[in-house]
Amino acid sequence: MVEKESFDLVICDFLMPELNGDVFLVKAREAGFTGSFIMVTAFPNMLDSSRLKPHDVTAILFKPFRAEAMRDAIDKALGQNIAPNIAPNIGP
Repeated sequence: MVEKESFDLVICDFLMPELNGDVFLVKAREAGFTGSFIMVTAFPNMLDSSRLKPHDVTAILFKPFRAEAMRDAIDKALGQNIAPNIAPNIGP
């Protein structure tokens, strides 16, 4: 999909049924995707951040996370404050 479409940002889970997020990231970069990439995971011990670093991951969020963390990651990824109203009251 990243080969045919132009995206500014991809938000991807680390563990997925057919293709883990780290493999997806590498394949997306190899296919020419240059946008920002946010990885989310509930299993930080399984994630090898050194494998992700060369592929320019904007942020890694560990579940559960507060809405503010996602909002901040999106702002960082897009380089501007465009997400001020995303789920402002969600979280423990």
